[in-house]
Amino acid sequence: MLLSDRTLLLLERSLDAHLVRHNRLAGDIANVETPGYRASDRGFEAEMAQALTRDPEPGQTPPLPAVEATQAPDAAPGSDRVDLDRAMSELAANAGGYSAAARLAGRRLAMLRQVVADGAA
Repeated sequence: MLLSDRTLLLLERSLDAHLVRHNRLAGDIANVETPGYRASDRGFEAEMAQALTRDPEPGQTPPLPAVEATQAPDAAPGSDRVDLDRAMSELAANAGGYSAAARLAGRRLAMLRQVVADGAA
């Protein structure tokens, strides 16, 4: 029997999206001194919202879009510098979002375990 819980599906997608964003931001921070490196920015919030609202095929979770390295929209043309303060701030905010989604997923699973335990009694 397949356990289909839309809340868990959305939380799973959220965790995946936060992981993708973490990797993008970590890459930017790691390459802050790399000549010619351009900060990656792909409208993460809009893509995450779109990914969360798509209905998957039964039994499947659609993958989140791949990260693409592009010129950040607020960077000066030809700039090869990552704004370290901004990247660190975004990384911290993303970590908070990941942590919140993980806590919610844990609570949802605890609720489902309780329902199963009560039904078995």
